[in-house]
Amino acid sequence: MKNGRAIRNHDAIVKQHQLSISPPAPGSLFWQLWNGCLDLAEQALESNFVQGIKGGNLNPLFYGVFKTNDLYFCVHGADAYLAASHRARHGVLADWLMAKQDGYEDYNAELLKFWNLANSHAVLPTPLTREYSKFEAQLANGARPGCEDAIYSLIGLLPNEYLWVWLAEQLTPYLSKHVYAHWIAANSNPDGAYAMGNYLEDYCREFAMDVDMAVDVYRTAMAFEVENFCQFNLMH
Repeated sequence: MKNGRAIRNHDAIVKQHQLSISPPAPGSLFWQLWNGCLDLAEQALESNFVQGIKGGNLNPLFYGVFKTNDLYFCVHGADAYLAASHRARHGVLADWLMAKQDGYEDYNAELLKFWNLANSHAVLPTPLTREYSKFEAQLANGARPGCEDAIYSLIGLLPNEYLWVWLAEQLTPYLSKHVYAHWIAANSNPDGAYAMGNYLEDYCREFAMDVDMAVDVYRTAMAFEVENFCQFNLMH
């Protein structure tokens, strides 16, 4: 299953605003941020969860916990991204954030139907999911000190957008017939992450950017993403 928290309709934004889906230029902020977190990405790759995806032997109960926690995360994030889109000082940024909100709402509906849940209140999230959700909401609402600009919400999205793609690339080739092959195949397209990275360069040319703050936001979000996988290492 494709990363449900990734922006779903990036194709429409790319087409509307004529954004590039080529890999961002070497030395761009996109790669500075990513390369500064490769140590964390490697931890995610070596986690029992991701290795179980690769081998097709991940405990289905763990996968279920992972997906239902996604539901809690996305339900609590949808309204925050709507607020963030209203604070954006650039039309393309507003469109990215609105797309995030719309994607969360669609994903929420899909998960409720798939898991046969009446509403998200049936989900008891892990402490990690609660903390990650609070962090995302802080960024989206401009409540994190120094992150009043809505661009930091986009930066906070990038680890989720690209880490899953990178993981899928590391798991290739894979056994096409095992039960989690769809996860690898569905997360192999970097176009959305690259388009966001290229847009980030355009934004930085027009507006001031606190690079140190961007690094802090990105690494914090990456740490949450990685721990989201690694939390299953201690489960049996």
